[in-house]
Amino acid sequence: MIRELLEEDLLEVVRLEKELFGDHWDHDDFKKELDSDLSHMYVLTIDGKIVGYIAITILYERVEITDLAVAKDKQRQGYAKLLLDHVTKVAKDQGCEVMSLEVKVTNIPALRLYEGYDFIVMRKRERYYKDGTDAYEMARGI
Repeated sequence: MIRELLEEDLLEVVRLEKELFGDHWDHDDFKKELDSDLSHMYVLTIDGKIVGYIAITILYERVEITDLAVAKDKQRQGYAKLLLDHVTKVAKDQGCEVMSLEVKVTNIPALRLYEGYDFIVMRKRERYYKDGTDAYEMARGI
């Protein structure tokens, strides 16, 4: 089941974020997104347990995926695609025309997922992440 992220979900989402990405987003980052009128965050639950989440920012005709994660033991089972499908519908309903994201150039599984979802690389952003890793900026029409 996919539902909006609630404040009481933050501890579990932050734990999952740290497990999967290290120091990418912390509690304050998620709280700031939760409090923003432009941001929308959703969790995917199985039997009441959060196994994935996605965060987006909608600005006019553009939606940016700012975070997407699925628990390690649930990866490669179609859950990321379910989350992408959900936010694509949300974006369409809001009149968005373009979806974009940034992804580490070294994250091959994520690159394959996004390419399979018709994202294309628009440009490379040098030293984009805190650890100095480059990112690809990717986009697709909705």
